[in-house]
Amino acid sequence: MHPPPFRSHLRIVDGVARIQLAGELDMSTAPDVERAFEDALAAGCRRLIVDLRNLAFMDSTGLVLLTRWDIGARRDGYDMTLIQGREPIHRLFEVTGLDRQFTFEEPG
Repeated sequence: MHPPPFRSHLRIVDGVARIQLAGELDMSTAPDVERAFEDALAAGCRRLIVDLRNLAFMDSTGLVLLTRWDIGARRDGYDMTLIQGREPIHRLFEVTGLDRQFTFEEPG
């Protein structure tokens, strides 16, 4: 069985970027996510909301990418929040202790 294809969808409304991720976030797809984040900041967004609900898989590359951008948000003065993924995805955050690093919000 093949995993669902990776998708990264960026939607900007009133200076808020919503990045919806689906499929597998790993070494091969992380550059797409990085580009979406960069595009959001280049468009003047000061708030990034990253929706993890449709991720089927995420490895350490995804965790490192999200952590790096979260640290950048704190350093550079923009906000970044995550919408929690399914249990296997959120479990990665719990096992690594990163669930205390990130700000999670309810879907809106």
